[in-house]
Formats: sequence, C-alpha cells, structure tokens
Amino acid sequence: MDCPLRACVVDWRQKGGEYMTIKELDQRLTLVLEDFSSEMRSEYDDYSNEPVTGGDIAQLSRQTFYALDEFRKEIIKYLESNR
Repeated sequence: MDCPLRACVVDWRQKGGEYMTIKELDQRLTLVLEDFSSEMRSEYDDYSNEPVTGGDIAQLSRQTFYALDEFRKEIIKYLESNR
C-alpha cells in the first residue's frame, strides 16, 4: 500500500458515480486527521522528556506529507465530482 491512511483506501464515493457532498468531504478529511493523530500518538509520548531526534523529525515530516497529500486528493475528488 502506498499510504497508511484509511482515506487512501476507502473510496466509497466512486460507487455508483455519485457526487460527493460537503458533508462527505468533511467526513473523509476527518478520517485523514484521525489517522494522522493516531500515527503521531503511537510514535510519540505526549509526556516524554526525551529530546527529539533527527529520526523523530523525519517521521513527523513523512506523516505530515501523507496527511497533506490525502487532503489534496480528497479536495480534488470533491471538485471533480461536482463539475
């Protein structure tokens, strides 16, 4: 799988060629945010006193990229479905 995010796998809008509503877009973007939050919580302890490493920054950068890329894809799908 290219991306660990649920939103890149779940594409229920395509079934039947239906238009995506603003509510559906909001739900899909919320999934992306929830996945990003879950990934970050699994990687980093909110109460840790350990210093951040280069690997930590790289992981944060990757996860941020995945989330932003999924936002981009979902917004493009929304705009294309509502032409």
